Amino acid sequence: MGFIRHAFFVAILGALSPAVFPVIPAAAQPAQAPQADAASEHADLYTAMQEGIDQNAIIDSTLIAMDREFRTIPVMQDIEASSPGTIGVLVEELRPVMERVSARVTAKYRPDMIALFEAKLTAEEARDVAAFYRSDLGRKLLNTASINFSPDATMSSVGEGGEVTEEQVTQDLSKAAEAAAKSMTADDMATMAREVAKSPALLKMNAINPEVRKIRVQMEREQPNAEEQAEIGTVVTRVLAERMGG
Repeated sequence: MGFIRHAFFVAILGALSPAVFPVIPAAAQPAQAPQADAASEHADLYTAMQEGIDQNAIIDSTLIAMDREFRTIPVMQDIEASSPGTIGVLVEELRPVMERVSARVTAKYRPDMIALFEAKLTAEEARDVAAFYRSDLGRKLLNTASINFSPDATMSSVGEGGEVTEEQVTQDLSKAAEAAAKSMTADDMATMAREVAKSPALLKMNAINPEVRKIRVQMEREQPNAEEQAEIGTVVTRVLAERMGG
């Protein structure tokens, strides 16, 4: 899924008005290319999970949440009043850089996720769980969760001036998981029961989830790097100049 929603949003606010919103220092590191990990059942499990997620839906829901948060901020309300539609344009123009930041952070933490699976699942168990996530039911659950995901709790900490907490991440993920569960038909439930009986490792994923969430919190706290901060500033400056003649 997409990540760094909180840090990305704070970086935008910093670019909008340095006098009002302090810029959080960017990490002094270049953008990292995805790391190539050795082919393994555990790496394949993480790949299977990523394949089933609708990344575009995640980005869409994040931008919608960002739009809502912008509209609660006085300086953004003034900008929108002066040039109606500016918030929507700004949010959409930020999509490409947000996609790149999200991809970088996901790649950075991929080894951590794989290491967690290696510590908790045997190679055979990882293979069985990956097969489930690639099944029709597994894909349905992942896709439904992703299209129902909204980072409302995570984004709320922006206005509070605090860091993203595990509780906020859990709240957002739980809502998406509940939507996926509610989408299951009677046939889906029967299929799930058969899959669990055949592959008890599926039940282990629930036990692993708390540790997965801890990694997710770290991902949410990742700052855009210097290059990405500069790109955010460029987009904000260009959009405001075009919309307001500044």
